[in-house]
Amino acid sequence: MTRFLGVLILMALVITGSNAAQSGLPPLTVPDCLGVNIHFTGTEAEQVAKIADEGFRFIRMDFSWVHIEKAKGVYDFKAYDELVDSLASKGIRAYFILDYGNPLYDNDMAPHTDEGRAAFVKFAAAGAAHFKGKGVLWELWNEPNGGFWRPSSNIEDYVKLAKVVYPALKKADPDCTVLAPALAGWDYAYIEKAFKLGLLENTDVVSLHPYGAGKPEDAAVLYAKVRELIAKYAPPLASPPDKGGEKGRREYPLVSGEWGYSTFSKGVSEETQADYIARQALSNIMNQCRVTIWYDWRDDGPDPKENEHRFGTVRQNMEGKPAFFAMKTLTTALNGYTYANRIRPGSEDDCLALFRKGDDYRLAAWTIGDPHTISLPLDVGEVEIVSRSGDRSKVEVKDGKLELKLTASPQYVEPVGKSLRWAAEAAWSVDAKAEVTDKGLMLKVNSSGGGAEIGIAGAGVDKAGAQTKAGLSTPYKYSGQSKPVVTVTLKLEGMKEPLVRVIELDASTCPKLEVLPSAGRKILIDLRLPPSVCKDGFSGIVKIGNPDGIQFEQMTATVISPPGQERGLVLFEAVRQPSALFAFALKLLDSEGRTIISLPAKRYSIIESFADGKVGDVALKYAVQLDGDAKVHAEAKLTYCKAPAGAQADTCAKLDYSFDSGWKYVTIAQGLPIPIFEKPLYAKAWVKGDGGSGVGRLRIRDSGDQTFQPDFGALNFTDWRCLEADMTGKVAGHWGGKNDGKMAYPVKWDTLFLLDNVGGGETKGTIYLGPMMLCYD
Repeated sequence: MTRFLGVLILMALVITGSNAAQSGLPPLTVPDCLGVNIHFTGTEAEQVAKIADEGFRFIRMDFSWVHIEKAKGVYDFKAYDELVDSLASKGIRAYFILDYGNPLYDNDMAPHTDEGRAAFVKFAAAGAAHFKGKGVLWELWNEPNGGFWRPSSNIEDYVKLAKVVYPALKKADPDCTVLAPALAGWDYAYIEKAFKLGLLENTDVVSLHPYGAGKPEDAAVLYAKVRELIAKYAPPLASPPDKGGEKGRREYPLVSGEWGYSTFSKGVSEETQADYIARQALSNIMNQCRVTIWYDWRDDGPDPKENEHRFGTVRQNMEGKPAFFAMKTLTTALNGYTYANRIRPGSEDDCLALFRKGDDYRLAAWTIGDPHTISLPLDVGEVEIVSRSGDRSKVEVKDGKLELKLTASPQYVEPVGKSLRWAAEAAWSVDAKAEVTDKGLMLKVNSSGGGAEIGIAGAGVDKAGAQTKAGLSTPYKYSGQSKPVVTVTLKLEGMKEPLVRVIELDASTCPKLEVLPSAGRKILIDLRLPPSVCKDGFSGIVKIGNPDGIQFEQMTATVISPPGQERGLVLFEAVRQPSALFAFALKLLDSEGRTIISLPAKRYSIIESFADGKVGDVALKYAVQLDGDAKVHAEAKLTYCKAPAGAQADTCAKLDYSFDSGWKYVTIAQGLPIPIFEKPLYAKAWVKGDGGSGVGRLRIRDSGDQTFQPDFGALNFTDWRCLEADMTGKVAGHWGGKNDGKMAYPVKWDTLFLLDNVGGGETKGTIYLGPMMLCYD
């Protein structure tokens, strides 16, 4: 064994077991971090035994106020005592939801008066004190941004409740763990406002329900966005008195507290549900979700056409569905193993999760793409492969390569013998970052391989920088992708094949060029400079290349940004109106003529400018419709107006709206068909917000009659901003039809723009709409 390989393996062994439980949360060890929703209390020995047999170590259940406090100030915990004791006998912990109204207070609505909140606090504190030391996790409410906060969602009232419940729980049991807000779906606007109002100061863990993800792996986008919001709003840590410098911020673990896929007639098949339950658990672990709760344990009813009746892993008669056996296989194959690293054989669609227990390693493998075979380097002579359903087969490793067929169903690879290669894979950490220096844009790579030989390759990488030592720095040309990747290799003595890691490049310090929606013959380019660049000012040239469907009056533009200016617009003029679908490439050069950004030719389609209407006229070519709760009064009107300052055209559309309290939203649907060419990646729209709680969305319908509802985002600003919405169906937004995780092309518009009254409060206001555009590869 070489010195470097020995160091890596030692690192792997040291890391094992270091992921100790914090604040009552389990380590990310299978099956300790996995659980399921139930709908029962009491002993229920048969059900509890079968839940344990499936491998779950948590149950999530309503800690129902109305069933515990039936007379004021009198709490009956008997049914929950029986449940907790029954669970404990099988090594299962309780994850209780403090929830729902009580007819004794606030007319059975969610607590919203001082009296109601005070009563709820006493109930919650009594529960925490009663179950102190029993390992219970306490979650405040269930999906308060949805229909469970009666009479309608109210962020202010929810956070007010959190601010009095949290300290009461901590007083009753200082070691208890509190989770919030049990967010339904991908409601960024709700969670950001809750954070602004102080929710993070009154929870230990952020809990999410990623419903809407077309497939389990898509939830990574939600987790990343919520972590960004946590970093933005987390309270600072107290700085030790003997240490100066900037205070850090408190960290909050994420929990996936409820999420599943129903096998009702228009849902996923039972086989797909089985794939998804395993992939959800595995991908959540890979995304550092400290607990994953599957919804649901048992089918809730007999109707195959009823969505709510078919989320279970077992049928009503307790017979296991394929999902039951998929989870049992996972928890058996990986029992006691902790996630170590992701092996990337080349395709981003392939998911190879490496787990470790001591000096043993196992691999969970599947693909979100089409089934195919990969050739995986491995230093053992034979492996045992466990299928999703638990079947085992032995496969020979020939010439140091394992031929492994990947499908949508996870399988588990167990080496026969010790794999030094997988020990090194588990221990090897590598990162790459691009940043502008006095030598131009450089790519810097850091690797834990010590002095071992590393290499790097990928779009924009200077080949002269390959095959060098750790601490590589090489010239780089950024191609503008939101998630650029590079391939890093690590050569170790005594190992035939190098380790290969395809990693996402940190491009946060790169300048950005982005084409924005525009009207007429204008083409707008947004130049964004990171703080490290803009602090000293920047000068350079933006160049157009390879135009198609558009003819420019000039092909270059000089940019000069003074110190401190982070962004600016670069204007190009077309000779005439561009075609319905047009394309061009872009480059950014610095003052020395070195290429900083090189964007290949991409295609664009301007779908609406709102600049061709007569000021004061109603926008009759669009149908403005109110939807939601029919009992909630609302009004909305779309007219053309003189654009407020900062717009990209003289005329724009103005949407005046008013909503009474309750669930209501307004849609702007096309009258005459607006074509959607081929497969757009995202839509962009200029919007001037009004600082309210509304959220902008759109809807598209695919050729399989599925409806998707991507988000433009919160409109809680008052200036003009260019907002972006995903058009691929990969980032949540499923609204109707069979949710099969795929978008069937061609697609068409259902709703060009949707204003959602998030929170359901009484409100009115005005937003303005400017040019909209579709962007392609």
